[in-house]
Amino acid sequence: GELHKVNDLISELGMFSVQTDNNPSSAEHSFAGYLIRSKSAESTEGGVHSGQGVLDSLVYSD
Repeated sequence: GELHKVNDLISELGMFSVQTDNNPSSAEHSFAGYLIRSKSAESTEGGVHSGQGVLDSLVYSD
């Protein structure tokens, strides 16, 4: 692979949801977790599999 330096890194928060038995659930009952994805601010594509973004961790600091 190639290394690329990113000077304008941004993070996006995505939420996972689940559906069981082919029955759609309400938003409050289907929440299953979150995903933080970081990418270049210039990129319109944020896909981890396409190589445009990376999985990241969320840290709360007070």
